[in-house]
Amino acid sequence: MRSGCVPVPVRASLQPHLAGPRQRRGRLAASGHGQCHSRGIADDQVVVLDPAMGTGTFLQSVLDRVADIVTAEGGDVPANLRMLLTRLIGFERQIGPYAVAELKLDQALDAHHAEAKDEDFRLHVADTLDDPNKTPLPTRAHMYAPLADSRRMANRVKTDEEVMVVLGNPPYRSKAKPYGKWVLDRNPGQRSLLDDFREPRNGKHEHKLHDLAIYFWRWALWKAFESTPDRPGIIAFITTNAYLTGQAFTGMRRYLRRQADFGWIIDLSTEGHWSSVQTRVFPGVPHPVCIGIFARGPTPQLQKPAQIKYLAISGSREEKFGRLESVHAGEPDFLNCPDGWIAPFKPIQDIKWTRYPRIDDLLPCTSLGVTCNRAWVHGPEPDVLAERWRTLIRSSSTIEKRQLMKETRDRTIDKSIPISPGGQASTIRRESSIEPNIERIGFRSFDRQYLIADQRVVDFLRPDLWRISGAQQVYLVTQMTESLTSGPAAVFTPHVPDTHYMHGRGGRVIPLYRDTRRMQPNADPRLLALMRQRLRIEVGEQDLMAYVAGVIAHSGYTSRFRDQPRQPSVRVPLTQVPSLWREAVLLGAHVIWLHTYGERLEDPDRGRPPGQPLTHRPKVLLPISGQAEEMPDSIIYDDSNQCLVLGSGRIGPVSLAVWQYEVSGCELSSTGSATGSKIRKAAKVVPTWTSLIPLAGPWP
Repeated sequence: MRSGCVPVPVRASLQPHLAGPRQRRGRLAASGHGQCHSRGIADDQVVVLDPAMGTGTFLQSVLDRVADIVTAEGGDVPANLRMLLTRLIGFERQIGPYAVAELKLDQALDAHHAEAKDEDFRLHVADTLDDPNKTPLPTRAHMYAPLADSRRMANRVKTDEEVMVVLGNPPYRSKAKPYGKWVLDRNPGQRSLLDDFREPRNGKHEHKLHDLAIYFWRWALWKAFESTPDRPGIIAFITTNAYLTGQAFTGMRRYLRRQADFGWIIDLSTEGHWSSVQTRVFPGVPHPVCIGIFARGPTPQLQKPAQIKYLAISGSREEKFGRLESVHAGEPDFLNCPDGWIAPFKPIQDIKWTRYPRIDDLLPCTSLGVTCNRAWVHGPEPDVLAERWRTLIRSSSTIEKRQLMKETRDRTIDKSIPISPGGQASTIRRESSIEPNIERIGFRSFDRQYLIADQRVVDFLRPDLWRISGAQQVYLVTQMTESLTSGPAAVFTPHVPDTHYMHGRGGRVIPLYRDTRRMQPNADPRLLALMRQRLRIEVGEQDLMAYVAGVIAHSGYTSRFRDQPRQPSVRVPLTQVPSLWREAVLLGAHVIWLHTYGERLEDPDRGRPPGQPLTHRPKVLLPISGQAEEMPDSIIYDDSNQCLVLGSGRIGPVSLAVWQYEVSGCELSSTGSATGSKIRKAAKVVPTWTSLIPLAGPWP
């Protein structure tokens, strides 16, 4: 996956330490490590390489920047650009983007009145991650000769050329082991390059290292820092930002701190994953991204962790671009990151904030939610799920059965797995029962659906969550791997939740009890005893969860602490004032009662009767057509009448506050939008399943 067209401000911001005066503000000049190239990227000793150049966007930006520097010096721009071509290198695997890159550089030279021959360009059709010593070259036909020459010259760059700057926007793709090649290769008894990003006792997280962007980071470190150890170097990449704080990347952070002397992080996605398109630097990329710039001098201090600085840029895309135009390494808005070897690449949090306990300190048992990895196993109607199951089981065609199953690495029609833990293993191919096990599930915030609870068709059913499910169980769902930006910091459900229950982007599930009999609260008894002692009132496990709900399950919490949790965590301020505690517990109990549709924490004397709350419940004012061609493509809010408009249908009253309600960037009002278009699209793709969706007659 690539970010596509890279905006000019993003390209320019990757070079703040290389452009003359700005470079002198940067770390290399300040470090006192000897040689400093005062002309920055225009210096004739600076060799620049883009290892995944695509259509040459970053190399064109380098060319334009050098032209600006030479113009400011009053120098000969065409002559300097011709010299630049000898030290401007790009690798690209695909012929199409390679040809576009060559054309763009040629046009850029024309714009600066510079001429160049074809042989002056150092753009190569090559895979950066190929082993330069092992990769076979095509030699069977004369037509392959140019390709062979290009790859041979790229290999020479990899093995022999001293490259000072590696920059660009490498591709990011998870589960990328087949593409890791040289970064993953190891001889017997030796470590691979990627092994340098590993930490002891961290293996269960490190599958996330197998991402193309991480492979390119490791290759760039080798090329810029390790292959020429006695020269300064700089790496400047814009990639996804998981390495800033993720547990899987602790070893990567250690290695970056060891190999570099200084680092700058420019966080371009403070809004989080799947933020509004208007805030994304790359509109088509929902993943949070950042610019990472790491530099070292000619005599690196490997035993001293690099000084890392962090700058967060928020706002609309245009506001971010405007801010990037003025970013430089020496500006005071950069904040210091902690200097621990594996500490996050984000600033030290406010000391008061860090004194609040983390939510998993109070309620320590956590889990991921159900991960289906196929959509047909869940839905709002159990009868539809049952009919889908019967269609799958009755299918006599192996090909059709595989397609209906939607096979994955972990689940196929021939994989023998128990329906539920402890049962007898069997396969879907040999299954004859047409009655599936269907259970209620929390699908998304406030969205209750049904699930075919069969381990053979659900990749990760999370048996431990089902084992503790019961009439009094409450599941809290929150986010621990990304900062929460708006709405409540937690939501609640009485049903085993989907892993994306909170806002469609993962999360952690925290149960109230660790058993079905309420004998094992998910809270340390010593903690409850200490709280009883401090507050001098009775404190039970339900009180603790209700207090947590009262404190964090509203937008006031995320608004109040928005600037604090730069390192993703949910922390809970505790009070020693009994009256405040009681007030928070009452509020939180009401929140849980509402979130669970009146199925948990009922107390009629306190306004929480059993059963679904009916106060302020909207009604169907006009029915919605059930005909596929008449289904609405969107939901519109009618402010004047305080109702929802769905094609010919109307639902109300719905207040503006309800319409605007969101959970960390996920607007719940938009989760049902485009319902009709989705069904019509699905009808073309998987007619077997969509034929089972009841469309006749108006919706209730």
